[in-house]
Amino acid sequence: MEFTFDHNTASILPLVLKITGYIKEQIGGERKSREQLLNKCKFIITEFCTNAIKHSGQQQSNFTVYKNNSSLIIERIDRGHPFSILWNGNVLSFPLPDEVNTITLMEDDINRLRLKKINTHAARFYTEQTLGETINGQYINEHFGLIIICTSSDEFVYTHNPANGSNMFTATLKLV
Repeated sequence: MEFTFDHNTASILPLVLKITGYIKEQIGGERKSREQLLNKCKFIITEFCTNAIKHSGQQQSNFTVYKNNSSLIIERIDRGHPFSILWNGNVLSFPLPDEVNTITLMEDDINRLRLKKINTHAARFYTEQTLGETINGQYINEHFGLIIICTSSDEFVYTHNPANGSNMFTATLKLV
């Protein structure tokens, strides 16, 4: 199912409610696990929206939500600025340079946010727990929203298509 998001803060909550209402109709399951899944979806959709407003440079983007085998997929697509990342004090953007493979974007006392290059136009973001580790202190609050998306989803991937200028942010949540 497709949804259009007008990039303004007043549109976030109505969109979150519309999409989660649709998801609730599509998934079954025990009430507790369904509510946990819906809460994760709320976090992901909200972060996708705030990132769109803050970074895309566009007035609208589209969400697509669908089930694929045993997963729920939430995608946000725009034709704005390619995703850029603050890394080691520099802005890193897509297409990713050859020397980038797997990098740490942020560390705090709980999580390490990592980017793994899939190819020059796509990357997977993930977190690793850092509890009990001595951290070097790469505290970059700019990436906190990415941690929210990563910890709320089972997989989070960004893909830039240079042929048509589209940016796709895909969060996958396992249903079983």
